[in-house]
Amino acid sequence: MELAVSKLKILAVIIIVVGLAIGGYFAINHYGLLQKHSTPPAETQQAPPINATAPAKVKLSDTKYWPYSYLISTDTIGSKTQAALAGFKLERTVLADGTQNITLKALQPEYKDQSYTVLPGQKLYFIETSFGDDHANIEGSLSDDVAVLVDADGYVIKNK
Repeated sequence: MELAVSKLKILAVIIIVVGLAIGGYFAINHYGLLQKHSTPPAETQQAPPINATAPAKVKLSDTKYWPYSYLISTDTIGSKTQAALAGFKLERTVLADGTQNITLKALQPEYKDQSYTVLPGQKLYFIETSFGDDHANIEGSLSDDVAVLVDADGYVIKNK
């Protein structure tokens, strides 16, 4: 009889341990307990302050796009820059105060004209990361083309 009671106690302990293991597994996986969160749950997140600081300034020359940047706010356009502008006609007007109005006129109907105002000291670059999509002065894809305006120190002001 004593042996039977001992076996029952051992069986009860095993059932309890297995039950706790299954319950713990369910609680951890179903309710997300003990999971690491990269961001706090929504109810604990705080809205950013209204006067949040501006994002850090970035110099175009410090980006991976610098080798693909072609200056287009200059008096002369080189052959490589002209090739980068495939699909666009560059129109540039210089005002009395030195401000430039630059328009990239789309040569294909599916693309839109792009206009920029370049103040004295600023520069406008055209980024062309791949010439492989351009054929016979026709732009094959605008997804690799963007104009970037920088200030006198080369920091990005705006890109379209």
